Amino acid sequence: MTRPLLISISLVLPTLLWAASEGAPELEWLQLGMGLIGGLALFLYGMETISQALRVIAGDRMKDILAKLSNNRLMGLSTGAIITAVLQSSSITTVLLVSFVSAGLMSLPQSLGIILGANIGTTITAQIIAFKVTKLAMVMVAIGVLLDMIGNKDHVKQLGRALLGLGLIFWGMSVMSDAMKPLRSFEPFVDLMAQMSNPFLGLISAAAFTALVQSSSATMGIVIALASQGLISLEGGIALILGANVGTCVTAVLASLGQPPEARQVAAAHTFFNLTWSVALVPAIPGLVWLVEQMTPPELIGDMSALPRQLANAHTLFNVGMAVVFIGFTTPVGLVIRRLIPPRPREEREPTLDPVLLKTPSLALDVVRLKVLKLGRLVEEIYGGTLTAVYSGTTEDLRHLEAQDKDVDELHATIMTDLATLSQLTFTDKQTDEVIQLSNAANELESIGDLVENVFSMLGLERLQQGLQLSADAQSRLIEAHGFTLEALSQSLTALATHDPLLAKQVLSLKREGKRRIARAVLDNPHEGVQRLQSFRFESDLAEGLRRVFYHTRRLSKPIARAGTRMSEPVPQL
Repeated sequence: MTRPLLISISLVLPTLLWAASEGAPELEWLQLGMGLIGGLALFLYGMETISQALRVIAGDRMKDILAKLSNNRLMGLSTGAIITAVLQSSSITTVLLVSFVSAGLMSLPQSLGIILGANIGTTITAQIIAFKVTKLAMVMVAIGVLLDMIGNKDHVKQLGRALLGLGLIFWGMSVMSDAMKPLRSFEPFVDLMAQMSNPFLGLISAAAFTALVQSSSATMGIVIALASQGLISLEGGIALILGANVGTCVTAVLASLGQPPEARQVAAAHTFFNLTWSVALVPAIPGLVWLVEQMTPPELIGDMSALPRQLANAHTLFNVGMAVVFIGFTTPVGLVIRRLIPPRPREEREPTLDPVLLKTPSLALDVVRLKVLKLGRLVEEIYGGTLTAVYSGTTEDLRHLEAQDKDVDELHATIMTDLATLSQLTFTDKQTDEVIQLSNAANELESIGDLVENVFSMLGLERLQQGLQLSADAQSRLIEAHGFTLEALSQSLTALATHDPLLAKQVLSLKREGKRRIARAVLDNPHEGVQRLQSFRFESDLAEGLRRVFYHTRRLSKPIARAGTRMSEPVPQL
């Protein structure tokens, strides 16, 4: 309810104040205000509807695009434009970048090119709403609802919702435009719009409004609605466009508050690009007006009906120009920002499931996968040093093993909480299988961690209490069996990271060989009497622990082997 309330205050209250001060009973202010609010509500709801539908349709493709990102600036630029065209909001893209960089899904240099591309992608919205297709709005709504109701497949339903959202956008534009018609003869409003030709006043006004509604597309929708009624000049409209580009930075800044340094770096970069370019272009507005008029057919210059298209073209020129100018300076800009806002040490970075990521399930799934892989690396590291601590470590070494398992338990609990959150989202069948796969992997890894604490650590303490000392031959046999199980665990984690069913099947095929090697770890030993019995029992219990680790390792690989397909690219690593 917050956004509609803010919109009501920002739109209706000033209008009512003008009416009261100027005394204009000829205007039906309630009808005008409700038309503006209702039209904008339809517009924003349409934006949200089409955005959600396109995120579901293109979610996996977006994930693949992000997975293939490199430090190539042009690739980042095109990626930002494509993703923003899908999400229909540069603010959402920037907030996603804040989440990605914080979670370790990408680096700051990669994000800079995407930020510039996002500004280009958001011009698609302005170009779409500038077309005069409002007469088709109801047809789009009807077809969209029909596809959503009768569609048998999910992608058909989502396509219907996307078409419904597009129809609502055009309907909202029509409602706002019709509501503004009476304002053409209302002198105070006409005078106010004339003042928008003052570039700094227009910039500040649009920036404040965009920051309030947190949508530059909403600002563009209102500007184009004003233009369609001849209530604003081309110069004034361009000034408002500049302000919208400044105001949209507020969303990223708010999203970065209280976040790690990497999040603040992205917000700072977005603000730097948009604010610097907008302020620098204010004196060049007459030149931009001339350039836009050169793109307009001569017979339409001065025609009110051409103004919405001219403003959309100005918006595109503005953002493309910013990308062209700054794309060559992303490296120095990144260095300066990193110096001003130093990043965290790599080992301290923690993947976070930001609420914004939940709007794109496939991307939220990747963040949880990162956490599971981090859990896997932690368990692999702990298990790798377990055997030495068991047969030759001190009490302090063994207590350290127990403490390390506490870290495993805490991370596992976080993953389970995230998976419970993901279970409330709408997933495709493939993504649902992946959620189950991640839950299984986290549980199996946590079980291995428990074995370290409850079996291996306890065996090491028993060895110290009984004064046992393993022979060199026994140590060699146990080291060989432990190394075999550790390698199997490493392969399973690689299969999980790369969605590689063939590698997972290789791990499963090691069942007989694993049993043989672990059995060879327990042989007769040179001890005599009670010590011989104690040594044999100790080695048998230790080998049983290795067998149970191998059992959980194979269980970790089973769902991956059943998946049957491999990703073209691995999930990005921290």
